[in-house]
Amino acid sequence: LYQAALLPGPYKVVAEAPGLPAKESQFEVVADGNRQIDLTLRPMNPDLTLTADEIVLKSPIKFKQGPAKLTPEWQAELDGVAEVLEDRSDIRILRIEAHWDPSAGPKAKEMTDAQAAAVKDYLVKKGIADTRIEAVGMGSDQPLVPNVTPAYKAKNRRVELHMIR
Repeated sequence: LYQAALLPGPYKVVAEAPGLPAKESQFEVVADGNRQIDLTLRPMNPDLTLTADEIVLKSPIKFKQGPAKLTPEWQAELDGVAEVLEDRSDIRILRIEAHWDPSAGPKAKEMTDAQAAAVKDYLVKKGIADTRIEAVGMGSDQPLVPNVTPAYKAKNRRVELHMIR
């Protein structure tokens, strides 16, 4: 617990502890006002990795063809993504991109839109502001590998979580 008497104006507080990700808060102090700021530091979820521009899940989300339904395992992983977004105000937008292989034909775009929306809806239900999440169905237009074998097609059916700072 820390207390400070501050002159009116804008401030930024950064809480740091060894081995934990830092957390920051920006606020405005007004004359004759009291302000309490709570910053909770927690360890990074071991099922997630943050690269320079992406959140990578230990168990990637790979929908099956049909309705976009999140499994309990994926929900648990997305709970970790929600924690990252709560802790990291520097991540302005999380762009969810759902991809598919050509097997869905012209419905691939519509299907991946629904998949990306399912991920977004879950994160919004966990308390993340709708304005911080962008859901985009990419259809089958951006394969990682050529769609020549069943294994390659499976690799192209994926969800990517891009951070925009």
